[in-house]
Amino acid sequence: MSGAEHTSGPWSQGTLLMTRTTRRWPEHERVQANARERRRVFANFSRLDEGRSRVLIAICEREEDAQLVAAAPALLEALEWALAEIEGRTRYTSPVQRENCVNRAHAAIASARVGAAAAKLERGRAA
Repeated sequence: MSGAEHTSGPWSQGTLLMTRTTRRWPEHERVQANARERRRVFANFSRLDEGRSRVLIAICEREEDAQLVAAAPALLEALEWALAEIEGRTRYTSPVQRENCVNRAHAAIASARVGAAAAKLERGRAA
């Protein structure tokens, strides 16, 4: 990855975990809490410790924004790989390695777009 200074990852969009505590909440409270969580981005999230080790990266206005922010480290890495390939400054010159670079770029872009499409679909259902 680049020499850019940012919180190490992985980064992920927040979601409400179903724990012993949250299972006791009324459904409407869980829905509201999940909506708040979906606008947050965390680093180093682990379900094993029920999110206690997570580090808050950002609080966004919309879920789509949080999805894009969560994808930022992967997008940066994919772009750096692609740029190095284009400029020919990398040892990865075989067709297989180039394909790997392209696949990583596509995967990073897809991760940024998937959340936006899902949130748009969800808003359409609610309307």
